[in-house]
Amino acid sequence: VRWTKSSLEDLRSDFFVDNELTALSKTEVKFGDKSYTFDIDGKTSSADTVVKYKGKQVSTGYFQTAFDYMHGSDFLRHEFTNESLSGSPELTIKFTYKADTGRGADELKFYDMGNQKYYVTVNGEQISYIYKSAVTKVEKLFTSVTKSSPKDDQN
Repeated sequence: VRWTKSSLEDLRSDFFVDNELTALSKTEVKFGDKSYTFDIDGKTSSADTVVKYKGKQVSTGYFQTAFDYMHGSDFLRHEFTNESLSGSPELTIKFTYKADTGRGADELKFYDMGNQKYYVTVNGEQISYIYKSAVTKVEKLFTSVTKSSPKDDQN
């Protein structure tokens, strides 16, 4: 049986966190002097999901784009690394799940370690790294969500 020869690393997901938009109740994003909290009313499908920022509804489509980016090829884990981390994270993303999922929150922290790489911890465990371009892109995507409206989903 092939799986008996697999290592723990082989069994891990290629993504930092496996989750679905409809399971979320809140997503918090912090970088630089910016701090965004998105409240999510996840329905049975992402098309029915409502996302709010500062009490106002924003584009679910824009939020879905940012969320999907974090589950795409630019956000895949690279090889495991044991580099020592120092300083404060440059980017923190916290996913809080609906109570009925029975799942605790997941917190991702991204540390700038030079050489265009950001080392990533998930719930305090050092996992891997991604490239600076992916961190910059996800920051821009979440910033776009804050400036969007539900009307953007109708285009």
